[in-house]
Amino acid sequence: MNRFSCRSWLGLGLVSRAIAAFIMVGAAASFSTVQAQDATACVQRIGGDTLQAAQSGTPQAFLAVVQRHADTDQIALFALGQYRRLLPAQRQSEFVDLVEVFIARTLADNYRKFRASEIRVTGTKPQGNSVNVETSLLFLGGRPSQKVIWRVVPEASGCKIIDVNVTNVWLGQLLRSSITSAIQRGGQTIDAAFTYLQPSRGVTEVKINR
Repeated sequence: MNRFSCRSWLGLGLVSRAIAAFIMVGAAASFSTVQAQDATACVQRIGGDTLQAAQSGTPQAFLAVVQRHADTDQIALFALGQYRRLLPAQRQSEFVDLVEVFIARTLADNYRKFRASEIRVTGTKPQGNSVNVETSLLFLGGRPSQKVIWRVVPEASGCKIIDVNVTNVWLGQLLRSSITSAIQRGGQTIDAAFTYLQPSRGVTEVKINR
C-alpha cells in the first residue's frame, strides 16, 4: 500500500509538473500575442507620424517623431559598440541629444523613402524582448510599395522604436558602423564621435538607399 501510494504520488507529481509547464507555455504564447497586437497598433501610430513628417521633409519634423517614439538612450549606446566604455556618464545626455538630431537629419536627407500615402502592417515577429513589425508603405502615382520593418520594445504607454529596416538595411547597424568608424579615424577617442555627430557638418553621410 505504501509502495502504491508512493508511485501514485510520483505519478501525480509528474502530471502536475506537465500541467504547470503547459500553462506556462500557454501564458508565454498569449503574452507574445498580446505583445504583437499592441506593437501593431503602436507602429500604425508611429508610421502615421513618420509619413506626416515626410510631407515636410524637415529635420525638425523628424526630430519630433524621434523624440516621441524612439528609445534614443538605447539607440545611442548601441551605436557606440565596443567604444561604449569611452563615454563618460556626465556626457551621456549630451551624446543622446546629438544622436537624436543626427537621426532626424538622416531621415530628412532620405525623406522621399517615407513620403507615402499609407502604411499597412503585414506581419509581426517577436524577437526576445522586442517585436519586429513588418509594414508596407504605399505610394501614389504607380510607385512600387516599400517594405519597412520597425523593431519596437513594448511599454506601458505603447512602444518605442529601437531600430528600423529600410531596403534591407538596419539603420541602427548603419549608425553604429558610421560612429565606430569615426572613432577609429579619430584616434579611438570619444571626442571623435561627438565631432562626427555635430549638426554643423551639414548633410549626413548615412544614406538609406545604398
